[in-house]
Amino acid sequence: MEPIRVAVIGVGWIGSLYARIVSQAHNAELTAVCSRTSDTAQAVAKELHTVAYTDARVMFKEQRGIQATIIATPEPDHLDPVRAAVEAGSHILLEKPVATVMSEARQIVKLVRDSGLTLGVCHHLRFDARYAAIHDAVAAGDVGDIVHIYARRFLPLWSPKHLNGRVEITYWTGVHDLDMMNWIIGQRALRVTARGRKNVLREMGVHDVIVSIVEYADGTLAVLENSWATPTLQGRPRAYIFDVRGTKGSAEVSGYETGAQVYTEQTARAIDTFHRANLNGVWVGAYRELTLNYLDALLNSRSPLVTGEDGLASTLVADAILRSLASGRTEDVDWGDLGGPS
Repeated sequence: MEPIRVAVIGVGWIGSLYARIVSQAHNAELTAVCSRTSDTAQAVAKELHTVAYTDARVMFKEQRGIQATIIATPEPDHLDPVRAAVEAGSHILLEKPVATVMSEARQIVKLVRDSGLTLGVCHHLRFDARYAAIHDAVAAGDVGDIVHIYARRFLPLWSPKHLNGRVEITYWTGVHDLDMMNWIIGQRALRVTARGRKNVLREMGVHDVIVSIVEYADGTLAVLENSWATPTLQGRPRAYIFDVRGTKGSAEVSGYETGAQVYTEQTARAIDTFHRANLNGVWVGAYRELTLNYLDALLNSRSPLVTGEDGLASTLVADAILRSLASGRTEDVDWGDLGGPS
């Protein structure tokens, strides 16, 4: 079987990782990379022995037969590259969130669906073996009926400084835990109550911390805590927890505990062994499994594990969180006529 011809649009730190993963995949060929910055595109292309572009439409015109496109542009800038890929007849694997404007998010999902192409969304926690095991344990009934879910995802201060206020943390990392909640509970989120604080990051226009309560159709309550205004601490600069409590037991992931540490006189550093680890020159972990799952889905004419509708579902809940922050009230999740668990 011929390898899938793949292009990557947006080759910052995550897009360049996808490009490296594709370049090592047995069932794919990295056809081209595209970035708004010529130097960035050229550097990645040189490393991975492919061609570089700064205009996606020029890329699709010159590189005929691109079958799949991974889009990892900044969060507010997804619609135009999606349109270009659809016009070229290319399937799409899209970085989360689907969009930061809900009309655009709905448009993206509908545009790809109506074209008959396959849209996948990059929610990598489903491909982290620890989180996937929690999902399977709950599905098997090990914890009984779910009573509530608690998730924490804290990041150090360099993260929002890097983004310079581009998006709230809910869109940056919170959507990953929202996707896990949606996947495990299997019901629509109905309403959200969120509170936050702006202090350290006020000048950037984003919240230091956001605490959200999500109510699901079956009565399950989920709490999500997101913060990224803490110092870059040694040893544990991040804190990831996902905890499911049920009528018969509980299941928990301590996401930042990797089992591998490097210590010096001045620093203590955890090594990432689950998400984007380099194992003897090969990129392994959740991002690789996510990418291979999508490529295998295309080759076998089936849906990827994370569909466009799944990505839209987490995005719509994130939108309700931000609307609740703005209004100070409980806000309904606006499902409209598209997407999400029923």
